[in-house]
Amino acid sequence: MSRRKRRSRRRGGRPAVWPWLAVAVIALLAGGGGYLYLDRDAAVVDSSDCPKAPGPVTFALGARANMPAPTLPDTLSDLVAAAVDAERPVVVYRVDGQPSVAIREHFTTTIKAPAARKAAVDAFTDELLTAIAGIRSRQDEADPLEALHKAARDTPRGGTVVLFDSGLQTAAPLDFRAEGMLAADPDDVVAALGEDAIPDLTGRRLILMGLGDTAAPQDQLSPAVRANVTDIWQAVAAAGGAACVQTLPDPPERDRTLTDVKPVSEIAVPKEKPLVLCGEVRLTDGGDVGFHPRTADLRDPAAARKILKGYAEEFLGMPGEPKMEIVGTTARWSTRADQEDMSRRRADVVRDILVSFGVLAGSITTKGVGSYSDYYRDDNGPEGPLEPAAAAFNRSVIIRTICQKNG
Repeated sequence: MSRRKRRSRRRGGRPAVWPWLAVAVIALLAGGGGYLYLDRDAAVVDSSDCPKAPGPVTFALGARANMPAPTLPDTLSDLVAAAVDAERPVVVYRVDGQPSVAIREHFTTTIKAPAARKAAVDAFTDELLTAIAGIRSRQDEADPLEALHKAARDTPRGGTVVLFDSGLQTAAPLDFRAEGMLAADPDDVVAALGEDAIPDLTGRRLILMGLGDTAAPQDQLSPAVRANVTDIWQAVAAAGGAACVQTLPDPPERDRTLTDVKPVSEIAVPKEKPLVLCGEVRLTDGGDVGFHPRTADLRDPAAARKILKGYAEEFLGMPGEPKMEIVGTTARWSTRADQEDMSRRRADVVRDILVSFGVLAGSITTKGVGSYSDYYRDDNGPEGPLEPAAAAFNRSVIIRTICQKNG
Protein backbone atom coordinates (compact mmCIF):
# COMPACT_ATOMS: atom_id res chain seq x y z
CA MET A 1 0.00 0.00 0.00
CA SER A 2 1.35 3.45 -0.88
CA ARG A 3 2.32 5.59 2.11
CA ARG A 4 0.44 8.41 0.45
CA LYS A 5 -2.79 6.49 0.03
CA ARG A 6 -5.32 8.34 2.15
CA ARG A 7 -8.41 6.91 3.75
CA SER A 8 -11.52 9.05 3.50
CA ARG A 9 -12.06 11.16 6.61
CA ARG A 10 -14.76 13.42 7.86
CA ARG A 11 -14.23 16.20 10.39
CA GLY A 12 -16.79 16.37 13.14
CA GLY A 13 -17.96 14.62 16.28
CA ARG A 14 -16.80 11.25 17.44
CA PRO A 15 -19.26 8.34 17.09
CA ALA A 16 -19.90 5.96 19.91
CA VAL A 17 -17.64 2.96 19.35
CA TRP A 18 -18.15 0.86 22.48
CA PRO A 19 -21.01 -1.20 21.00
CA TRP A 20 -18.62 -2.47 18.34
CA LEU A 21 -15.51 -2.78 20.48
CA ALA A 22 -16.05 -6.35 21.58
CA VAL A 23 -16.53 -7.45 17.97
CA ALA A 24 -13.33 -5.71 16.90
CA VAL A 25 -11.27 -7.14 19.75
CA ILE A 26 -12.53 -10.66 19.14
CA ALA A 27 -11.54 -10.34 15.49
CA LEU A 28 -8.16 -8.87 16.47
CA LEU A 29 -7.32 -11.68 18.87
CA ALA A 30 -8.84 -14.55 16.97
CA GLY A 31 -6.44 -14.25 14.06
CA GLY A 32 -8.84 -15.66 11.53
CA GLY A 33 -10.81 -14.26 8.59
CA GLY A 34 -11.06 -10.57 7.77
CA TYR A 35 -10.12 -8.10 10.47
CA LEU A 36 -12.68 -5.62 11.69
CA TYR A 37 -11.30 -2.24 12.64
CA LEU A 38 -12.81 0.97 13.94
CA ASP A 39 -12.45 4.51 12.74
CA ARG A 40 -14.35 7.74 13.38
CA ASP A 41 -16.28 7.61 10.12
CA ALA A 42 -17.65 4.09 10.10
CA ALA A 43 -18.41 2.02 13.17
CA VAL A 44 -17.06 -1.21 11.69
CA VAL A 45 -15.01 -1.61 8.54
CA ASP A 46 -13.85 -4.87 6.99
CA SER A 47 -10.27 -4.66 5.72
CA SER A 48 -8.35 -7.46 4.08
CA ASP A 49 -5.23 -5.28 4.37
CA CYS A 50 -5.15 -5.47 8.16
CA PRO A 51 -2.88 -8.08 9.82
CA LYS A 52 -4.82 -11.19 10.76
CA ALA A 53 -2.95 -12.02 13.97
CA PRO A 54 -1.80 -9.83 16.88
CA GLY A 55 1.86 -10.16 15.90
CA PRO A 56 4.53 -8.20 17.80
CA VAL A 57 3.13 -5.28 19.82
CA THR A 58 4.91 -1.96 20.35
CA PHE A 59 3.57 0.87 22.50
CA ALA A 60 4.34 4.57 22.36
CA LEU A 61 3.14 5.31 25.89
CA GLY A 62 2.64 8.78 27.34
CA ALA A 63 3.17 8.41 31.08
CA ARG A 64 3.91 12.12 31.42
CA ALA A 65 2.81 15.48 32.73
CA ASN A 66 -0.36 17.21 31.50
CA MET A 67 -2.25 13.99 30.74
CA PRO A 68 -3.84 11.23 32.81
CA ALA A 69 -1.96 8.04 33.57
CA PRO A 70 -2.06 5.64 30.60
CA THR A 71 -4.06 2.94 32.38
CA LEU A 72 -4.43 0.02 29.99
CA PRO A 73 -8.07 -0.98 29.52
CA ASP A 74 -9.00 -4.63 29.05
CA THR A 75 -8.76 -4.17 25.28
CA LEU A 76 -5.04 -3.38 25.40
CA SER A 77 -4.30 -5.74 28.29
CA ASP A 78 -5.82 -8.54 26.23
CA LEU A 79 -3.68 -7.49 23.27
CA VAL A 80 -0.54 -7.76 25.41
CA ALA A 81 -1.70 -11.15 26.70
CA ALA A 82 -2.30 -12.37 23.15
CA ALA A 83 1.20 -11.31 22.06
CA VAL A 84 2.75 -13.04 25.06
CA ASP A 85 0.76 -16.20 24.41
CA ALA A 86 1.88 -16.14 20.75
CA GLU A 87 5.48 -15.69 21.96
CA ARG A 88 5.84 -12.40 20.10
CA PRO A 89 7.82 -9.39 21.37
CA VAL A 90 6.23 -6.63 23.43
CA VAL A 91 8.10 -3.32 23.42
CA VAL A 92 7.20 -0.03 25.11
CA TYR A 93 8.63 3.39 24.24
CA ARG A 94 8.01 6.18 26.70
CA VAL A 95 6.64 9.38 25.18
CA ASP A 96 8.66 12.32 26.44
CA GLY A 97 11.00 14.86 24.88
CA GLN A 98 13.46 12.14 23.84
CA PRO A 99 11.49 8.89 23.47
CA SER A 100 13.36 5.80 24.57
CA VAL A 101 12.73 2.13 25.22
CA ALA A 102 11.21 1.48 28.64
CA ILE A 103 10.41 -2.23 28.21
CA ARG A 104 11.50 -4.89 25.75
CA GLU A 105 10.21 -8.38 26.57
CA HIS A 106 9.80 -11.59 24.61
CA PHE A 107 8.21 -14.57 26.32
CA THR A 108 9.30 -18.03 25.20
CA THR A 109 8.82 -21.40 26.84
CA THR A 110 9.38 -25.10 26.24
CA ILE A 111 6.43 -26.03 28.46
CA LYS A 112 3.97 -28.19 26.53
CA ALA A 113 1.32 -29.06 29.10
CA PRO A 114 -1.60 -26.66 28.43
CA ALA A 115 -2.39 -25.82 32.05
CA ALA A 116 1.24 -25.27 33.01
CA ARG A 117 1.90 -23.21 29.90
CA LYS A 118 -1.17 -21.05 30.57
CA ALA A 119 0.02 -20.44 34.12
CA ALA A 120 3.43 -19.34 32.81
CA VAL A 121 1.83 -17.06 30.21
CA ASP A 122 -0.49 -15.50 32.81
CA ALA A 123 2.35 -14.89 35.27
CA PHE A 124 4.55 -13.31 32.61
CA THR A 125 1.67 -11.13 31.39
CA ASP A 126 0.84 -9.94 34.91
CA GLU A 127 4.45 -8.94 35.55
CA LEU A 128 4.60 -7.18 32.19
CA LEU A 129 1.41 -5.21 32.81
CA THR A 130 2.67 -4.19 36.25
CA ALA A 131 5.90 -2.93 34.67
CA ILE A 132 3.97 -0.97 32.04
CA ALA A 133 1.88 0.69 34.77
CA GLY A 134 5.08 1.88 36.44
CA ILE A 135 6.57 3.67 33.41
CA ARG A 136 7.25 7.40 33.80
CA SER A 137 8.78 10.05 31.56
CA ARG A 138 12.51 10.78 31.86
CA GLN A 139 12.92 13.89 29.71
CA ASP A 140 11.18 17.27 29.62
CA GLU A 141 8.49 17.96 26.99
CA ALA A 142 6.66 15.48 24.74
CA ASP A 143 7.39 14.13 21.27
CA PRO A 144 4.78 11.48 20.43
CA LEU A 145 5.60 11.74 16.71
CA GLU A 146 9.18 10.61 17.34
CA ALA A 147 7.92 7.90 19.69
CA LEU A 148 5.61 6.70 16.94
CA HIS A 149 8.53 6.72 14.48
CA LYS A 150 10.58 4.53 16.79
CA ALA A 151 7.69 2.22 17.60
CA ALA A 152 6.92 1.73 13.91
CA ARG A 153 10.57 0.97 13.08
CA ASP A 154 10.66 -1.54 15.93
CA THR A 155 7.55 -3.35 14.68
CA PRO A 156 7.74 -5.65 11.65
CA ARG A 157 4.93 -5.65 9.14
CA GLY A 158 2.00 -7.60 10.46
CA GLY A 159 2.52 -6.23 13.95
CA THR A 160 0.56 -3.76 16.04
CA VAL A 161 1.61 -0.27 17.11
CA VAL A 162 -0.25 1.49 19.91
CA LEU A 163 -0.03 5.26 20.45
CA PHE A 164 -1.48 5.91 23.91
CA ASP A 165 -0.96 9.61 24.53
CA SER A 166 -2.81 12.92 24.51
CA GLY A 167 -1.08 13.67 21.20
CA LEU A 168 -0.30 17.22 22.35
CA GLN A 169 3.26 17.41 21.14
CA THR A 170 5.58 20.19 22.34
CA ALA A 171 8.46 19.62 19.93
CA ALA A 172 9.13 20.36 16.28
CA PRO A 173 7.95 19.54 13.67
CA LEU A 174 4.48 19.14 15.21
CA ASP A 175 4.52 21.67 18.03
CA PHE A 176 1.01 22.34 19.30
CA ARG A 177 2.27 25.33 21.27
CA ALA A 178 2.15 27.38 18.07
CA GLU A 179 -0.93 29.60 18.04
CA GLY A 180 -3.53 28.06 15.76
CA MET A 181 -2.00 24.58 15.70
CA LEU A 182 -4.84 22.99 17.66
CA ALA A 183 -7.17 24.04 14.83
CA ALA A 184 -4.80 23.14 11.99
CA ASP A 185 -6.31 21.34 9.03
CA PRO A 186 -5.06 17.72 9.08
CA ASP A 187 -4.23 17.81 5.37
CA ASP A 188 -2.15 20.97 5.94
CA VAL A 189 -0.29 19.21 8.74
CA VAL A 190 0.54 16.17 6.61
CA ALA A 191 1.68 18.32 3.70
CA ALA A 192 3.86 20.48 5.95
CA LEU A 193 5.45 17.49 7.66
CA GLY A 194 6.48 15.93 4.39
CA GLU A 195 7.09 12.25 3.76
CA ASP A 196 10.33 12.05 5.75
CA ALA A 197 8.62 13.20 8.95
CA ILE A 198 5.70 10.76 8.61
CA PRO A 199 6.23 7.43 10.44
CA ASP A 200 6.28 4.45 8.08
CA LEU A 201 3.34 2.35 9.26
CA THR A 202 3.01 0.29 6.11
CA GLY A 203 1.53 -3.13 6.85
CA ARG A 204 1.09 -2.38 10.54
CA ARG A 205 -2.06 -2.04 12.59
CA LEU A 206 -2.23 1.24 14.54
CA ILE A 207 -4.32 1.71 17.67
CA LEU A 208 -4.86 5.28 18.93
CA MET A 209 -6.01 6.00 22.47
CA GLY A 210 -6.21 9.00 24.78
CA LEU A 211 -5.85 11.64 22.08
CA GLY A 212 -6.76 15.07 23.42
CA ASP A 213 -7.34 13.82 26.97
CA THR A 214 -5.58 16.17 29.38
CA ALA A 215 -4.93 16.64 33.08
CA ALA A 216 -4.07 19.70 35.19
CA PRO A 217 -2.31 22.02 34.79
CA GLN A 218 -3.07 21.58 31.08
CA ASP A 219 -6.48 23.05 30.24
CA GLN A 220 -9.06 20.68 28.84
CA LEU A 221 -9.80 20.79 25.14
CA SER A 222 -13.27 21.51 23.82
CA PRO A 223 -14.94 18.59 22.01
CA ALA A 224 -14.32 20.28 18.65
CA VAL A 225 -10.63 20.87 19.33
CA ARG A 226 -10.16 17.38 20.71
CA ALA A 227 -11.81 15.91 17.62
CA ASN A 228 -9.41 17.91 15.45
CA VAL A 229 -6.38 16.60 17.35
CA THR A 230 -7.68 13.10 16.67
CA ASP A 231 -8.17 13.96 13.00
CA ILE A 232 -4.57 15.16 12.76
CA TRP A 233 -3.14 11.92 14.13
CA GLN A 234 -5.45 9.84 11.96
CA ALA A 235 -4.25 11.81 8.93
CA VAL A 236 -0.62 11.13 9.92
CA ALA A 237 -1.45 7.43 10.24
CA ALA A 238 -3.15 7.34 6.85
CA ALA A 239 -0.24 9.16 5.21
CA GLY A 240 2.10 6.64 6.83
CA GLY A 241 0.30 3.78 5.11
CA ALA A 242 -1.12 2.06 8.20
CA ALA A 243 -2.94 -1.13 7.22
CA CYS A 244 -5.76 -0.10 9.51
CA VAL A 245 -6.35 2.47 12.24
CA GLN A 246 -8.42 1.82 15.34
CA THR A 247 -9.33 4.79 17.56
CA LEU A 248 -10.46 3.64 20.99
CA PRO A 249 -12.42 5.62 23.58
CA ASP A 250 -10.77 6.66 26.83
CA PRO A 251 -10.53 4.15 29.67
CA PRO A 252 -13.39 4.74 32.12
CA GLU A 253 -11.11 5.51 35.07
CA ARG A 254 -7.70 7.17 34.92
CA ASP A 255 -5.42 8.70 37.54
CA ARG A 256 -5.30 12.44 36.78
CA THR A 257 -2.65 13.26 39.37
CA LEU A 258 0.34 11.51 37.81
CA THR A 259 3.52 12.22 39.81
CA ASP A 260 7.26 11.66 39.37
CA VAL A 261 7.16 12.87 35.78
CA LYS A 262 9.21 15.50 33.92
CA PRO A 263 7.58 18.84 33.07
CA VAL A 264 5.78 19.47 29.80
CA SER A 265 4.90 22.94 28.54
CA GLU A 266 1.23 23.84 28.70
CA ILE A 267 -0.53 24.48 25.42
CA ALA A 268 -2.80 27.51 25.22
CA VAL A 269 -6.36 26.40 24.47
CA PRO A 270 -8.46 28.81 22.35
CA LYS A 271 -11.12 30.55 24.39
CA GLU A 272 -13.77 32.93 23.16
CA LYS A 273 -13.30 36.45 24.51
CA PRO A 274 -16.18 38.75 25.49
CA LEU A 275 -17.51 41.24 22.99
CA VAL A 276 -15.96 44.67 23.49
CA LEU A 277 -17.70 48.03 23.03
CA CYS A 278 -15.85 50.03 20.38
CA GLY A 279 -13.46 47.10 19.90
CA GLU A 280 -13.18 43.72 18.21
CA VAL A 281 -12.98 40.03 18.98
CA ARG A 282 -11.43 37.44 16.68
CA LEU A 283 -13.10 34.03 16.41
CA THR A 284 -10.56 31.58 14.98
CA ASP A 285 -11.21 28.07 13.79
CA GLY A 286 -9.71 26.78 17.03
CA GLY A 287 -12.73 27.94 18.99
CA ASP A 288 -16.36 26.95 18.96
CA VAL A 289 -17.22 29.24 16.04
CA GLY A 290 -15.17 27.30 13.52
CA PHE A 291 -15.92 26.01 10.03
CA HIS A 292 -15.21 22.88 8.05
CA PRO A 293 -12.26 23.46 5.68
CA ARG A 294 -13.12 25.47 2.56
CA THR A 295 -16.82 25.60 3.43
CA ALA A 296 -19.20 27.95 5.21
CA ASP A 297 -20.52 25.05 7.31
CA LEU A 298 -19.98 25.32 11.06
CA ARG A 299 -18.19 22.35 12.63
CA ASP A 300 -20.41 22.49 15.72
CA PRO A 301 -23.53 24.62 15.11
CA ALA A 302 -24.84 24.15 18.65
CA ALA A 303 -21.58 25.30 20.25
CA ALA A 304 -21.36 28.25 17.84
CA ARG A 305 -24.92 29.34 18.61
CA LYS A 306 -24.20 29.22 22.34
CA ILE A 307 -21.23 31.57 21.96
CA LEU A 308 -23.02 33.89 19.54
CA LYS A 309 -26.11 34.07 21.72
CA GLY A 310 -23.91 35.52 24.45
CA TYR A 311 -22.46 38.03 21.98
CA ALA A 312 -25.95 39.04 20.86
CA GLU A 313 -27.01 39.65 24.45
CA GLU A 314 -23.85 41.67 25.13
CA PHE A 315 -24.39 43.76 21.98
CA LEU A 316 -28.04 44.42 22.76
CA GLY A 317 -27.05 45.63 26.22
CA MET A 318 -24.50 48.14 24.98
CA PRO A 319 -25.30 51.85 25.47
CA GLY A 320 -26.20 54.08 22.56
CA GLU A 321 -26.81 52.65 19.13
CA PRO A 322 -23.62 50.77 18.22
CA LYS A 323 -23.14 49.12 14.87
CA MET A 324 -21.45 45.84 14.13
CA GLU A 325 -19.09 44.87 11.33
CA ILE A 326 -18.29 41.19 10.74
CA VAL A 327 -15.15 40.46 8.74
CA GLY A 328 -14.29 37.03 7.39
CA THR A 329 -10.69 36.02 6.69
CA THR A 330 -9.03 32.95 5.19
CA ALA A 331 -5.68 31.32 4.63
CA ARG A 332 -3.99 32.14 1.32
CA TRP A 333 -5.25 29.50 -1.10
CA SER A 334 -6.87 29.48 -4.54
CA THR A 335 -7.73 32.89 -6.05
CA ARG A 336 -8.38 36.15 -4.24
CA ALA A 337 -11.98 36.07 -5.48
CA ASP A 338 -12.50 32.59 -4.03
CA GLN A 339 -11.02 33.66 -0.69
CA GLU A 340 -13.15 36.75 -0.46
CA ASP A 341 -16.30 34.85 -1.40
CA MET A 342 -15.66 32.10 1.16
CA SER A 343 -14.80 34.51 3.96
CA ARG A 344 -17.85 36.68 3.22
CA ARG A 345 -20.17 33.66 3.34
CA ARG A 346 -18.72 32.71 6.74
CA ALA A 347 -19.28 36.25 7.99
CA ASP A 348 -22.87 36.02 6.72
CA VAL A 349 -23.41 32.80 8.69
CA VAL A 350 -22.32 34.53 11.89
CA ARG A 351 -24.55 37.53 11.08
CA ASP A 352 -27.59 35.35 10.50
CA ILE A 353 -27.15 33.64 13.87
CA LEU A 354 -26.81 36.97 15.68
CA VAL A 355 -29.97 38.22 13.94
CA SER A 356 -31.80 35.09 15.09
CA PHE A 357 -31.03 36.18 18.65
CA GLY A 358 -32.52 39.64 18.22
CA VAL A 359 -29.75 41.80 16.77
CA LEU A 360 -31.23 44.03 14.06
CA ALA A 361 -30.02 43.07 10.61
CA GLY A 362 -29.70 46.74 9.72
CA SER A 363 -27.10 47.24 12.44
CA ILE A 364 -24.73 44.64 10.94
CA THR A 365 -22.52 44.81 7.87
CA THR A 366 -20.42 41.91 6.60
CA LYS A 367 -17.48 41.59 4.28
CA GLY A 368 -14.92 39.00 3.25
CA VAL A 369 -11.28 39.97 2.86
CA GLY A 370 -9.74 36.52 2.41
CA SER A 371 -6.04 36.76 3.14
CA TYR A 372 -5.77 40.37 1.94
CA SER A 373 -5.88 42.56 5.03
CA ASP A 374 -3.88 43.56 8.08
CA TYR A 375 -5.36 40.53 9.82
CA TYR A 376 -3.28 38.17 7.63
CA ARG A 377 -0.33 36.26 9.07
CA ASP A 378 2.13 34.81 6.54
CA ASP A 379 1.17 31.15 6.05
CA ASN A 380 3.46 30.32 3.11
CA GLY A 381 0.60 30.13 0.64
CA PRO A 382 0.20 29.70 -2.22
CA GLU A 383 3.89 29.08 -3.03
CA GLY A 384 4.29 25.90 -0.99
CA PRO A 385 2.57 23.77 1.68
CA LEU A 386 0.58 25.97 4.04
CA GLU A 387 2.16 26.46 7.45
CA PRO A 388 -0.58 24.72 9.49
CA ALA A 389 -0.71 26.94 12.58
CA ALA A 390 -0.62 30.22 10.67
CA ALA A 391 -3.19 28.98 8.14
CA ALA A 392 -5.53 27.96 10.96
CA PHE A 393 -5.07 31.36 12.64
CA ASN A 394 -5.95 33.07 9.36
CA ARG A 395 -9.24 31.20 9.10
CA SER A 396 -11.33 33.46 11.29
CA VAL A 397 -14.28 35.77 11.71
CA ILE A 398 -13.75 39.15 13.38
CA ILE A 399 -16.63 40.94 15.08
CA ARG A 400 -16.12 44.70 15.45
CA THR A 401 -18.50 46.93 17.39
CA ILE A 402 -18.55 50.49 16.13
CA CYS A 403 -19.61 53.26 18.50
CA GLN A 404 -21.89 55.96 17.14
CA LYS A 405 -20.82 59.54 17.71
CA ASN A 406 -23.30 61.72 19.59
CA GLY A 407 -24.82 64.62 17.65
